[in-house]
Amino acid sequence: SRQQIRSNSEHVLESKSFEDYYRAQELLSPEEFPLFLETLRRPLPSVFRVAEVGRLRDVVVDTLEQYPQPVDGSPSLHRVSWYDNGHAYKTTASRKEIRNDENLSKLHRFLVSNHRIGAISRLEEVSMVPVSLLDLKLGHSVLDMCASPGSKTAQIIDLVSESDGYSESLLVANDADLKRCWMLIHHLKRYSCPALLITNHNGESFPDVVKFDRILVDVPCTGDGTLRKAPDLWRRWNPEVSFAYHRLQVAIAWRAVQLLKPGGRLVYSTCSFNPLEDEAVVCEILRRSKRMLKLVDVSSSIPGLKRRPGLVNWKVKNCSPNGTWFESFDEVPRKRQRRITKSMFPPTEREEFKSLRRCLRLFPQDQDTGGFFIAVLEAVGEVVGEGGTLTEETEAPANADVELEIPDPPQMRTKADVLYGGGKLISQDPLVSFREKVDEHVIQSIVKMYSLPMDFVLDGLLYRASEIGQPRKLYHANKAVVDMLPKALNELNAGDESALRIVFAGVRIMEHSLREGAPSDYRLCTEGIHLIYSLLGNQKVSLESEDYARLLSQRTLPLDNFGDPKANDEVRECHQGTVAFQKKGASNKEAVVSLKGAVKLTPLIQREMLVAIRESLGISVEEKEPDGSLTVLEADETRS
Repeated sequence: SRQQIRSNSEHVLESKSFEDYYRAQELLSPEEFPLFLETLRRPLPSVFRVAEVGRLRDVVVDTLEQYPQPVDGSPSLHRVSWYDNGHAYKTTASRKEIRNDENLSKLHRFLVSNHRIGAISRLEEVSMVPVSLLDLKLGHSVLDMCASPGSKTAQIIDLVSESDGYSESLLVANDADLKRCWMLIHHLKRYSCPALLITNHNGESFPDVVKFDRILVDVPCTGDGTLRKAPDLWRRWNPEVSFAYHRLQVAIAWRAVQLLKPGGRLVYSTCSFNPLEDEAVVCEILRRSKRMLKLVDVSSSIPGLKRRPGLVNWKVKNCSPNGTWFESFDEVPRKRQRRITKSMFPPTEREEFKSLRRCLRLFPQDQDTGGFFIAVLEAVGEVVGEGGTLTEETEAPANADVELEIPDPPQMRTKADVLYGGGKLISQDPLVSFREKVDEHVIQSIVKMYSLPMDFVLDGLLYRASEIGQPRKLYHANKAVVDMLPKALNELNAGDESALRIVFAGVRIMEHSLREGAPSDYRLCTEGIHLIYSLLGNQKVSLESEDYARLLSQRTLPLDNFGDPKANDEVRECHQGTVAFQKKGASNKEAVVSLKGAVKLTPLIQREMLVAIRESLGISVEEKEPDGSLTVLEADETRS
């Protein structure tokens, strides 16, 4: 209807060129195409995934499972039926409706609060499919080639981490844009993953530093599969933009193939319907691999996910001057062959790439989602060959990735607020271990106060090299990450332009803080305490459930206020400074840090996290923002 096509004064939800182009490509039958267009004009339902290794997983899942059933046509909330790697939920309301509808205000506050502390991740339903098809295992080395804004990386973290949050894997999250790398840090630091390494490289020139078991290549694309949440794309849609993206996508995907171990798996994905960005790219890298790469049949994977097979035939449109279609590269005039390349065309009869039907096309009308394309490839041997190159005409186009989540302004005032190292690349100020750059004063003070094993302090704690003598922050990364750092540093010092440009690594464990009466100037941080709690020899106390709740139920707690006399004695024996507390019988994820002063204990926890923990303990709270608005639901309301 005309009302549907123009839903509001801002966006016209139609494009004749879009409709004509995809009708000609025969994506769908003529009978089904109107339903395809109609679905694209409707707002996209909201979907969010629960962080499986997060400390609040159980209480978040419990709250969502008990969400009231809809009445009088109100939006429903239900599990995403096909997602079996954890808990993902879908509501029939769009993000705009959740934000603006008073009846959904409680749900909105719950989602916003838990997103900020990393308990949930908001993303498109179809965006969860590529990671689900990576077949991830603990210990895998994984590259997320085009990672920003990080929702897929967060999903990977869940699948390569133990239940206590630790991981022996290597997870490299890369992005070509440094500003987007800062956003990656802002988003991913909530998940406290010691396997995480964030790098800044163009995907097509990512350095050959290590071979990976798994690679996710979610490339920049025109993004017309996201029309439901980015309706402005209707107005801007132009098929010729795919020409530039195609070259970039081939170059990125081919470089990823070269970084894959024999037997490794690569998942290529776009949020575009255009075969030039989808099957044509897959076809070209299969062609280049000389049978060292195969498309994996995943038809039996993810039962419940409705998918369509990939295309084996498509056409290329000559967008100027007369809009004719080319069936093969031989029809392209010589003067257009720099713009329209041979790799954009479907396979010839001799190539027999019928396996392209193993690709997945996800259409919005099938399960009320956005549109997506996925191909799963496996290296059957070592792929060799030159990397892809781009002409000046094909410099990376602006990414149409509308999943970009701009952090809240108060949380991102300066680069230094986001990049722990003050906004510097590691190439400017590298992360080093204490074994590489010994700092006896810091080492001895940490060992004296916390009785951490010396090997862990020397090899497991990292700091910025420029801060030797008084590092501001100390990080922990696992061995797979730590082993990457010296080689990158040596290559940078040698002036090697292909050296790995590392932006961030690991999890913040301690920070410099002068405290009278404390043997060390370094205090523990709650965000990483679960990773080292079991290693602490001093400065940790195990509490009964009632005392654990008592500690977290108020801003400060006087000393000797626990019901368990033994706990009071252990706290008195601790030095002034930070003390780690754990609930008896609970996992290390439940550990928290409090500051012990002369007369009281003060929990050192992000305010929103503290409120959420109080909720999980059944403590009724009403934390307010400076403007008086509630941050989260009251504890009893979350279960109503």
